[in-house]
Amino acid sequence: MRCALVVDDGASQRIATLAGAGLSINSLWSVEHDLAAGRLVRVLPDWRLNDHSVLWLVYPRSNVLTAKTRTFMDYLIETLGRGRAW
Repeated sequence: MRCALVVDDGASQRIATLAGAGLSINSLWSVEHDLAAGRLVRVLPDWRLNDHSVLWLVYPRSNVLTAKTRTFMDYLIETLGRGRAW
């Protein structure tokens, strides 16, 4: 496969795909609204990338979490889900 465009972050990849740059491998959680709205089409729905990447939330160790940290953690869990199968 020959790549016409290489990016190093999902947001740029999503934008390029929406702009017509061609086929791309995107995280389903990052393009689910575009798929639902018909702006993007899933070309190989049965194909799975052999990738075991995870999203980590790293914060300073403390006995008590700040309200901002706890709110952000709750937001991520609510938005991205806990073990949700995309």
